[in-house]
Amino acid sequence: GSFAGAELLALTPEGRLVAAIHGELRRLQSEDTSLFHERHIESIVVSARGGGTLAAPAGGLIHLDRDHPVVARLLADGGAEPFGLGLAVSAAYTALNVAHDEIVDAHELAFHRLHAAHLVAAMAIVG
Repeated sequence: GSFAGAELLALTPEGRLVAAIHGELRRLQSEDTSLFHERHIESIVVSARGGGTLAAPAGGLIHLDRDHPVVARLLADGGAEPFGLGLAVSAAYTALNVAHDEIVDAHELAFHRLHAAHLVAAMAIVG
């Protein structure tokens, strides 16, 4: 079923990166459930889009561009580097704001405040 498909996807660089981004978003969502819903998280995918924009909405999904240098680096390192992952998460949320009327600028401001605090903490741990 879909669980087996999800397990197979997680074995790919794209799957590991999507899982890392979804995980970070779920951690943030656990602190403020008003910012977005699970369906928003699940709409984030990695696809080839030419490298011009890190994240953009299209066709009901939020596409992280595998050709963008930040995403390409994250794919190479398994999505483990906190600063690059933070950039991707931030860009994905901005794309969600663009794509969904229910996510407004006030949500985005609250999201980025919370996300920045998490990113600073992660960077302090990594050193």
